[in-house]
Amino acid sequence: MKKSSAHSRTKSAQRITHSGPRRLPIFSLDVGYGYTKIMDPSGAQHIFPSLVAPGDIGSIDLGIASAACPSVFLDGVEYIVGEHAATRDFRFVEQYDSWWTSVRFQAIIQYASKFIAPKAHVMTGLPLHIYSAVKAHQQIRDVLRRGLHAEEITILPQGVGAYCAAVAQDPQLNEGRVGLIDIGTRTTELVCFSDGQFLAKSSAGLIIGVGEVFAQVANRLAQQHNRPVDAYEVDWAFRGIRPLRIKGEVIPENIIANLIQPCIKPLTERLFNEITYLWGDGAPNVDRLVFCGGGVPIVEPYLGAYRPSYQVLKDGQFANTMGYLQYARWQEAQHRHHEAASPEPTEASANDSRAAETEGAPIVGTPA
Repeated sequence: MKKSSAHSRTKSAQRITHSGPRRLPIFSLDVGYGYTKIMDPSGAQHIFPSLVAPGDIGSIDLGIASAACPSVFLDGVEYIVGEHAATRDFRFVEQYDSWWTSVRFQAIIQYASKFIAPKAHVMTGLPLHIYSAVKAHQQIRDVLRRGLHAEEITILPQGVGAYCAAVAQDPQLNEGRVGLIDIGTRTTELVCFSDGQFLAKSSAGLIIGVGEVFAQVANRLAQQHNRPVDAYEVDWAFRGIRPLRIKGEVIPENIIANLIQPCIKPLTERLFNEITYLWGDGAPNVDRLVFCGGGVPIVEPYLGAYRPSYQVLKDGQFANTMGYLQYARWQEAQHRHHEAASPEPTEASANDSRAAETEGAPIVGTPA
């Protein structure tokens, strides 16, 4: 939101009658390469795979499907969103830094609008390694304004949101030096804080994620059984969400696990090498080491190999969405505190306050 123009500043000498800016409902949105997570103001959580496939133009609906197939329309074209897209003959598989310019991302946002009210304040994030790109912020804002009709948008670095959630769960994490490792499908964020202050030079974003493990196993199964296997099918089978069937037979979970295990160790070794490069062997300067993200359950048996003392954040897959909401609550608390301590605000000061909350890249610890 742009700051007030000279004309509006002249006009704003008049006192406003309300105590501050209108409070908007706040929703948090974490569009991951693997899964999209949403939390509403009540704390209700929503999650669906970040999968999109074109709708079948010539398909016939017999009306006997066990569940409706979620879909959205973009420029009059239908797209299937969520787990049903995994079994289509073709689905979009973009995994690149600026994928929010793709049809896949736009379809995901359109589907997310089912859970996010219009005219809301949407909190979201960008991977740390591209967070400083101004163009990325503008592109994300444009997509969210069109797809969600959002009135305000705040963008935080992914991983920083997770840290906010960690501090809300354990306030002692706001003291000393804390290293947080957010492991996702394609990316992993290494963020470091000292007494609640973000340390940019001790933080990094990596192109490492557990999605490559599932992709490797899917390729091996496809070669063995001469049928396409989607990486999500392996993911769901491993987590016990949905069985993987080949020729009508369920592939036992122990076979899936045996195929996955050899792929995990090389992944964690690469990850530990990156952490060591940034924080040193065993992170000797880090007081508390925290792991979170949807990829943690897959690699958790190996985490102690880097450092015996660490903790895993509860409900880690929703860490960023929980943290985005927590950050918004802290900002609102600060705003109310400033309102109570300041004279009656003018229209200009209210506009400037709202602009400061939504523009730029605010990165702070917990409020005093």
